[in-house]
Amino acid sequence: MSRRENVATLVAVVGLLVTMVFNTLGVWQQVRQSKLASDEARQTRVDTQVQLVTQLNALSADAERDVVAAGVDVQGCDITFQPTPQQRAAVARAARYYDFLAWLFNQRQIVMTSARQYAQAGMADIYLLAERTFNLRPTQRDYPQLSRFWRAIHGTVPDPCAGR
Repeated sequence: MSRRENVATLVAVVGLLVTMVFNTLGVWQQVRQSKLASDEARQTRVDTQVQLVTQLNALSADAERDVVAAGVDVQGCDITFQPTPQQRAAVARAARYYDFLAWLFNQRQIVMTSARQYAQAGMADIYLLAERTFNLRPTQRDYPQLSRFWRAIHGTVPDPCAGR
């Protein structure tokens, strides 16, 4: 092998190594950018969910205020309590709202565990109030997502007035 052939081979090998190094660096950079984009997308989704939950929280407060303003027996333990049409409508509005919120959680449109835990108490209160206002079967029929949410967390519906 002549010296020229050795130099040509060496130049080819060095060129191949340089190409491989640049390609590897390019792939690493693409992976890093892809991870950054993925992290940004995940953060955007969390931010969007926080904003949505904040707006929904304001609506839940309105729905609960309407129930109280209508004079509904919120504890629901007075067996002689017969809700007026206005009171039934206030409970129905609140239950419809919470049924939608339950759908968001059930369909994993909101996946933040902390948001689910935060909303759980109000949803449970309205579910039990709807069950006492409309009875169990109509509540399960008319508010299926809220009922599904309740069963996923609590199983059966306990009687909150037992022992009173």
